Amino acid sequence: MALQLPHSVFYHIPKTGGVWVREATHRAGIPVNEIAASDVCGKETLQELRYAFYHASPHNILLQDKFSFCFVRHPLTWYQSQWAHNMKNNWPDNGPFIRKVRSENFEEFVRKVIAYRPAYISQMYRLFESADFIGHYESLADDLVCALHMAGETFDEQLLCSAPPANTASRDPGLREKCQYPETLRKLVLEVEREAVEKYGYAEDPVILGRPVCSAE
Repeated sequence: MALQLPHSVFYHIPKTGGVWVREATHRAGIPVNEIAASDVCGKETLQELRYAFYHASPHNILLQDKFSFCFVRHPLTWYQSQWAHNMKNNWPDNGPFIRKVRSENFEEFVRKVIAYRPAYISQMYRLFESADFIGHYESLADDLVCALHMAGETFDEQLLCSAPPANTASRDPGLREKCQYPETLRKLVLEVEREAVEKYGYAEDPVILGRPVCSAE
């Protein structure tokens, strides 16, 4: 999902709070339009169309003259959120990648992703590194306010921060218990995703599944 605001474009990297950003900007009184990749007309399957709409990047959106922003997330909590979301929703995405890595065991899921797509998160983040502002999921509301001010958007900051949490599967106590990291797996993720960890200033030991600002998910 990419959102066109009056003076900017928001690019949604999966599992970095994009659903909350959509609700928060709407609540704050900013007119937005959802936009798809420029090559959406060439998509034939439902899966291809879905991806074109939900994960458009600066490479396939024809709005290069607008201020752009997105958010990243620590790789360790990204895997937890992705797995918990899929488990809670019975693995709704049936594309080839998900079929390859699907597992009801968290550790097995992470190891499958690493084996099939090494440095998956770091490579995904590269698609968005040309954005004018890259904030952090861990300080989502504060960074969103910063990005909107930089873009020159007019909005109600208090209403923005009153937006309720969204996509909170990783807070489910049952799922939360099942997606903890054995030390060997934690070290493996940090090693293969070192690019993302270092590029975006993350520590190696974040507060796993910590509460972001304004309870945004």
